[in-house]
Amino acid sequence: MTRPGYRSGVPTAAAPGSASPDRNVPGVSLTVSRPRPAVVVVAIRGDLDLATHHAVRACLDEQRRDPALAHLVIDVAEVGFLQSIGIALLIDTQQSMPAHQQLALLGVSHNRLVHHVLDITGVLPRFTKIESVQDLTDPSNPPDPTDPITV
Repeated sequence: MTRPGYRSGVPTAAAPGSASPDRNVPGVSLTVSRPRPAVVVVAIRGDLDLATHHAVRACLDEQRRDPALAHLVIDVAEVGFLQSIGIALLIDTQQSMPAHQQLALLGVSHNRLVHHVLDITGVLPRFTKIESVQDLTDPSNPPDPTDPITV
């Protein structure tokens, strides 16, 4: 039986500056947007748990296959439940990123539940946390830590 609002399939990256329509599976809604040519944002709304992790993983894997991708941003501001399998998914995604791609979490500071769960499990320091997409740097031209202007 199909629930109202359920769409099968996995979202793919939209054109720069646009967003794909929401992709809903029971318990989670995934929206993929491309605010800049080399940046993809996957917004997760709902639960990141045993029931939803396959759909979320498929979406993230699809985005990582884009050779033009420099930053994969996972927006967790509207995650309402984060189970251990969701934490493992975030870590696995980060560890499997090619060297030319970077993963960042958006909205951690605005979601007390996600912040708390990642903090008490000890994995929060592993992730780059950003407040907006404008916080991202170009991985092909990282700031020079010895340059006082960029520090």
